[in-house]
Amino acid sequence: MSFERRTYLRQSAVSVAAQVLSALCSLALIPLIARALGPQDYGSYSFLVRVSVAVAGILLFSLNDGVWYFTSKDPRRVGSLLGSGLVFLAGMSLALFLPYFLLSERFLSDLSSDLLIAIYLTAIATALLSLFQSVQRAVERFSSYASYNFLSVAGVGAAVFFSTFLVHDVAAVGLVRAGSLALLAIIGLVRLRAALSWDAAAFKDALHYAAPFGMVAIIGSLFTIGSRYILASNQPIEQVGFFELSSSISNAVLPLVSVFALVMGPKLVKDVSRIDAYYRKVGSGSMLLVTGFSLTMLLFNEFILRVLLGQGFVQQTSLPLIVMLLALPFIALFTLHAAIFSSLAKTKMLAFLLFLVGLTELILNWLLTPTYSAAGAAAAVFIGYALAYSFAVAYLWFTHRLDFAAPLRQVGLFLAALLAFYFGGFTAWPERLALLALFALLSYLLNARLVREMLSDGWHILRAFLRPGSREA
Repeated sequence: MSFERRTYLRQSAVSVAAQVLSALCSLALIPLIARALGPQDYGSYSFLVRVSVAVAGILLFSLNDGVWYFTSKDPRRVGSLLGSGLVFLAGMSLALFLPYFLLSERFLSDLSSDLLIAIYLTAIATALLSLFQSVQRAVERFSSYASYNFLSVAGVGAAVFFSTFLVHDVAAVGLVRAGSLALLAIIGLVRLRAALSWDAAAFKDALHYAAPFGMVAIIGSLFTIGSRYILASNQPIEQVGFFELSSSISNAVLPLVSVFALVMGPKLVKDVSRIDAYYRKVGSGSMLLVTGFSLTMLLFNEFILRVLLGQGFVQQTSLPLIVMLLALPFIALFTLHAAIFSSLAKTKMLAFLLFLVGLTELILNWLLTPTYSAAGAAAAVFIGYALAYSFAVAYLWFTHRLDFAAPLRQVGLFLAALLAFYFGGFTAWPERLALLALFALLSYLLNARLVREMLSDGWHILRAFLRPGSREA
């Protein structure tokens, strides 16, 4: 085995373990928080989380993408790039607070001032952590990156969960989330030990790369806020919670999809010729994971929801979850394409695709949520990502002649299994288990070589994980 391949697997070892644990913790903690808060308060809390992520995108102006790109090209610039990014974030946070507060009181008048402040502070903490993690990815500290991802899910989630027993106010719970994220980011920055400094040239480089993303980040963030506002204004706030629950449960597998893309991303920046092999293997492997997860969840969704959330959430969350699980393959494939566009510095094309997703979701939320509530919001996500994926496929085929056949064959098998389930009368558990087993067998036959390679990689990953001194400091 080559040194490069050994290094790749060694870097992936802790990443895979941490991402698996993150997915499991997410599936456990989110339902626990929902149960502790109840449908109405969880609706407000999920609104806080979603809007704070959108506001973080505005504050950061996607500068984290520029920091990641240029640090990947030259890790020696990490101090000046990260330092310039931190100064920019601090300036934006101060400059935009008053406009944010005035606009929020105008358009989100139903929310308390305390909740609006909690949203803004959570946004700052989210942006700070995102900026730090962009450097982790760029310098290829993937084990550390995955560990901080795990802590951002497990540690922050646990803090939020236990805070629900101490405080009985969503804004206070939001402040606990903000403080936990900020503490995690600060610890990471201290441990990074980079000589931080402001550098005008470094800032200019990062801003130039990020500018197309930044413009779309602002527009996309406004689209996200608008979409949630439309849902909350047309339906009870609980519907926001039902949608976010379905989204969180269905997307729990996405961190696993991103592991190898994160590891290979900086290498693709340095050598574009690897793009075809990168896409074939990572795309097909991702679809094996995603379609297997989606089919399992679809076959047993009511039982799984009853176990995770309790009977009170099942009826309202089941249909949005089904729609989100149907959307999941397109979301995963779009995520991989976004990683390719970032690595190729095709910022304008990626910006257009992100804009397309946001605009489609906003329009469809306006059309669908008054009638279909959370399920309408889920359908908007499905259509938005399917449309953007179609554009991405067309662009990459014409420019790089990428072979999309293998991932799409697996998606086709997934759709065939769904049709068999819904029209074949598979009602009893033994029948559903038999269908799942048949799907697994056909998936193996369709991707036999890839599965053998993945099992081999998995064995080497386990050996790398267990080998003394193989993990990152």
